[in-house]
Amino acid sequence: MIEFLKKNCRPETISQAQQIADAGMVIALSQRPNGFNAKIAAQRGRLMQVDITLSPEQVHNRCSCGVSGAPCEHAAAALLAWEKRFPESAEFFLNTKEEDLAPTQPPI
Repeated sequence: MIEFLKKNCRPETISQAQQIADAGMVIALSQRPNGFNAKIAAQRGRLMQVDITLSPEQVHNRCSCGVSGAPCEHAAAALLAWEKRFPESAEFFLNTKEEDLAPTQPPI
């Protein structure tokens, strides 16, 4: 997951995400078929709601902190915690490419 984050996040974001994940601030994770939801305990008693949707080689994230585009530190921390808690799901995501899911044409 770190390699994926390095391609999609600034180094400061990854560092902050690792601190959040290591501190146990990802307090809830719930998987769904195409991603997961997370709750992150943030500064000043705030609770960040993170929605992650996964597709091959892409992460679409929405966080209540308001950052859009590349994953914010909350979304990145959620990804790190998800990888630790659900390693099989993370492995599948990291190793699946778009062409792996393309329908194959039957022989003519």
